Amino acid sequence: MENLPLFSDYKFRLPSLAKEPAKLPNGAMLTLFCDKDAEIVRLEFVFRNAGSNNQQKFFTAAASANLLTEGSADMTGIQMADKLDYYAASVEKSVDRECSSIVFYFLKKYSLQLLPLIELIIKQPRYSEKEFEIYRNRQKQSFELNSSKTSTMAYRAFYQSLFAASNPLSRFGKVEDFDLLCPSDLRKYYDEFYSCRECEIYLAGNFTDEFLGEIESRFGSKPWGKSEIRVPQHSCETLTVPSQTLFVHKDKAAQASIRSGNLTLLHSHEDFMPLKVLIALFGGYFGSRLMTNIREEKGYTYSIGSYITTYRNCSVLSTTADVNSDKAEATLKEIDVEIERLQNDLVSQQELTMLKNYLLGECLRGLDGVFDLSEKYSIIRRSGYSLSYYDDMQRAITQTTPSQLRDLAQKYLVANNMSRVVVCDTASVRE
Repeated sequence: MENLPLFSDYKFRLPSLAKEPAKLPNGAMLTLFCDKDAEIVRLEFVFRNAGSNNQQKFFTAAASANLLTEGSADMTGIQMADKLDYYAASVEKSVDRECSSIVFYFLKKYSLQLLPLIELIIKQPRYSEKEFEIYRNRQKQSFELNSSKTSTMAYRAFYQSLFAASNPLSRFGKVEDFDLLCPSDLRKYYDEFYSCRECEIYLAGNFTDEFLGEIESRFGSKPWGKSEIRVPQHSCETLTVPSQTLFVHKDKAAQASIRSGNLTLLHSHEDFMPLKVLIALFGGYFGSRLMTNIREEKGYTYSIGSYITTYRNCSVLSTTADVNSDKAEATLKEIDVEIERLQNDLVSQQELTMLKNYLLGECLRGLDGVFDLSEKYSIIRRSGYSLSYYDDMQRAITQTTPSQLRDLAQKYLVANNMSRVVVCDTASVRE
């Protein structure tokens, strides 16, 4: 593999995301991504502050979003589902810590027929007792199953080791919290966070001028919803702790789940993009240092990886792995070994070129078509990133040097600053 060419040697430009949304008369924001060759339309509604950080009761945010399609004043949930199926449409609902997103996919030829239903879903959810009970019982079962997994336990304990109890990022519900929730809580949450003033609309694909006019008329002309524009005030308190390793016992656990990391740079920091390149080298792709050492050479795990999770007010560097319990401590040691190598040794030009080619390819793959552009633009807007995010990323990938990566590792990838959590049957570790 001598003289591996750098992907950027082949001249290309990433699609531009440097566009500003249009502000509609009622305060909603609308952004268009047109492709006249597509047969599908993607319509996304993002509610900027309808995430779980703003809920007063656990699970309110997720339930409020997921039950939007389970009935309105004029239709039952079954009738909604039947109509969506009839027109071959699909709906994706997601809620993170900060936002909620509802995405509709449908054929261009049915767009006008579906729009009244979409308007009902967004503006007039019913939150009936019957549908709520069905949803709650289903979610309780799923939650109990997920909460028993070592990976879930490790995620929660890791975040609680980084953030103070006053920070929403350190708080996690219990199964009994579902019983404290009722439909009126969902209605109150909806009224507080779902309105034209909180809404960003992203329309992508092959849509007609008539359909665009209907979107602007139904969602952008008159005010709808009760909430006002708000700037949420969250506690950003974190815990200042020395390097620690916390073992959490899970009886008869078949494996150990590891979480390791610390708070790191905000996305606005000048070193953030080069740091993402370093973390990719450390554990962000199949050819990374952690995968090569701990999976390929040692055989301790099927998968191990590192990544940065960004929030509006903070960022978290995490390394995750599931290993045999008797290999947990050895895995932690090898993670430290790879950190030391990055701090002390220069990465070879061959390895760096392979990494850069991978990262540039991922940038291109992630912006392939208007649907990807719309989705990435939505993420950039809701996360507070610069609209030049991908241009900045491309620049960091192509310009980062071996010495710069070593300096970044010495500054930001420091084992003594990391919190480590291992969830396992601790008896297996002692053996």
